[in-house]
Amino acid sequence: MLSEIGSNFWISPEQMNAPVSDIDIAMFSIHAADFVWLSSCRSAISLAIENIESRKPQHKKIAILPAYTCETVVEPFLKRQYETNFFSLDTELKIDPTQLLNLCEKGANGIVLFHRYFGFDTLFNIDKILDQIKKYNISIIEDRTQCLYSETSPLDADFWVGSIRKWCGVADGGFLASKEGLIKNKPVCSDSVLEQKKITASLMKYRYLFQNEGDKSDYLAMYREAENILDLQKEAYKIAPVSNIIQNSLDIENMKKARRNNYQYVKENCQARPLFENFYETVTPLYYPIVVADRKSLQEYLRSSSIYAPIIWPKADFINDKSCDQMYREMLCLPIDQRYDLDDMERMVKAVNSFMNL
Repeated sequence: MLSEIGSNFWISPEQMNAPVSDIDIAMFSIHAADFVWLSSCRSAISLAIENIESRKPQHKKIAILPAYTCETVVEPFLKRQYETNFFSLDTELKIDPTQLLNLCEKGANGIVLFHRYFGFDTLFNIDKILDQIKKYNISIIEDRTQCLYSETSPLDADFWVGSIRKWCGVADGGFLASKEGLIKNKPVCSDSVLEQKKITASLMKYRYLFQNEGDKSDYLAMYREAENILDLQKEAYKIAPVSNIIQNSLDIENMKKARRNNYQYVKENCQARPLFENFYETVTPLYYPIVVADRKSLQEYLRSSSIYAPIIWPKADFINDKSCDQMYREMLCLPIDQRYDLDDMERMVKAVNSFMNL
């Protein structure tokens, strides 16, 4: 049982010893004409937009985006002066196809971006309307980040993007894949300063947890420095060499098994209301999302027991659709990843249930 649950992934010294080799995008069931590994998913979205604009002379700067999304997903569109329109989602983050088609009709020649959430196939009802969307000459981007290891086929999109940073202790890592044609303006240099900061922080955390060395505040400060570097990047960088090493050394099957087992344990024992009522064998979950009215108090209660449950995501001021306001207010994500075993899950569930019974 670990002393803390959640927060940043650590890196063990052993992970640094594997040979450097390129990551094959086919491992995520994406079969593309071309792809590039970048430092972040936001860079991948920016590069996708740039390539769409260069390929389509009639393209219009209109972005049709999910009402539940991260600010960093929207930022690349805002930086290029796009009009942003948001489509509504229900309480299990599924799309209303009729409303989406209306937005696509109004936003003809623009871009639509989709997410699947937390490993679940929240786009199961979208395949049947993709042909209708394409009639409006809409370019389609699917963000595969949260479903990378689930058994869900990619949408028939023009581009696929994703981040591997949410799944293991890489220093950075995002990808852009193109269904047709070569990707222009691929970066050739990685961000070595970001790479070194993240490696240092991750090794410091490992030594703190497993060797009782160092001070927690030191590695937390180093993680913040690394994230600030990522946030302030003015250009696209290719993925860092160490991220190739760590991703390629990841035991994917054990990772899937651990996440599924942990999720199932929490589902069977936790009193908090889950976002998703059903759990399927095809799902490799990112977190165990729950909906709780007094989220802030629960988050603080868990933090007092060294359990760090993140909010995915805060609502950005520029998202004007209100369909997901309850989730922005009340959703909290319990960590269930491969770092933890059932003893850790038992400790976390006991803490959540204790709060629920106060």
